[in-house]
Amino acid sequence: MQKVVPIIPIRDGIIFPNTDSVLTFGRPKSLAALELSFSQERIVCFALQKSARVNDPSPSDIYTTGTLCRIERMIKTEGEINAKVRGLSRVKINSFHENENFLIGHVEELLEDGADTPEIKALCNHLTNEFRRAMNLGKTADFLVFMNIMSPDNPPTQLADLIASVLDLKPTQKQELLETIDIKARLERVTEFLSKEIKVLELERKIASKTAERFEKGAREVMLRERLKTIEKELGESDEDNEIKEILTKIKEAGMPEEIEEKARKEAKKLAQMAQFNPEAGYIRNYLDWLLSVPWSAVSKSTINIKTAEYPGVPTDLQSPLSVLLTQANGKSLIFETIFEGRLDYLNELSRMGADVTVCDPHRAIISGPSGLRGREMESPDLRAGLAFIIAALVAKGKSIIHNVYNIDRGYERIEERLRQLGADIKRI
Repeated sequence: MQKVVPIIPIRDGIIFPNTDSVLTFGRPKSLAALELSFSQERIVCFALQKSARVNDPSPSDIYTTGTLCRIERMIKTEGEINAKVRGLSRVKINSFHENENFLIGHVEELLEDGADTPEIKALCNHLTNEFRRAMNLGKTADFLVFMNIMSPDNPPTQLADLIASVLDLKPTQKQELLETIDIKARLERVTEFLSKEIKVLELERKIASKTAERFEKGAREVMLRERLKTIEKELGESDEDNEIKEILTKIKEAGMPEEIEEKARKEAKKLAQMAQFNPEAGYIRNYLDWLLSVPWSAVSKSTINIKTAEYPGVPTDLQSPLSVLLTQANGKSLIFETIFEGRLDYLNELSRMGADVTVCDPHRAIISGPSGLRGREMESPDLRAGLAFIIAALVAKGKSIIHNVYNIDRGYERIEERLRQLGADIKRI
């Protein structure tokens, strides 16, 4: 049986049946559709846009499989509406009609086969156990959602949709799951996506563990060093004053910029006045050693090779920000991503901004600099590429717009506020 309901396009998200979501709307057509629906039956159909960049999508810009939803609550603010919605069922949009204010569609519910066969039951048990494993590895999910997923009373269709709603997937991948009507195929696909996420979580935990070991080792070294200094001072063998004098001499000869030299001198004086057992002394000493190791007066045109690796190598998470910085460095640089496939795809956007980038293969790229970057409109495919785009936009001349910022929020919540405190011209729209 067909229904006639308002159609509301969504830029970069999917609402699955049997799930609750809180969404913010600001486009005039979306506001009009929500207000009319809320005053009547409160039923709307949400459908994903094919491109998040389209501000006023037409029927050809919208996927024809969507989700019939009920508006549970709605709060109006200045120019926006925040709505809590509940996914009801998958629907096929058979036709679109435009009125003055928003799109209307004839939708038909897609019936799902929820047969509880032994194979389906085995898939559900495996999927539930894998999700519990992902949570133990550090995956984040709302507690109520987690409890719903762990409930033994979930039908297979509801279990698949609940887990799909919290997976770290691209919008097109979630749309693929929404369009998969066969429950066995959907459970298998959700299991595949969850397995990939677990592999990433395991690698992140391994890297974090090695980083913690390194930190603990450094803290022990600081404590032992302070104890040695105390013993030397008691024996009249302390050469701390000579150490500070030597540091100040090296600062003077390093050729630092004036403001950096002033900062280094302040830190050296702070170190001289610091108590023996103050753990901050070790950090200041390491900071000064790093400042003195930088070739401030040298200009290098030689090739810089950056190869990602597990600890103690260059972390793969730093690869994309470093690539942006290399577009401003002198000479040619080689980026070699050894851990993940496809982590260099974002370089195509940097190239469109004016960077001199040659992608040799899925794991290697050559960056020549310095290059003048130009502002442009971009779509963030993931957390790390999104951060690189923000850095590139701050370096570039002109205005840049970055879509899919929810990807960046997963790792750098409210990053625009922190960057504004540093003087950056950035705002969320």
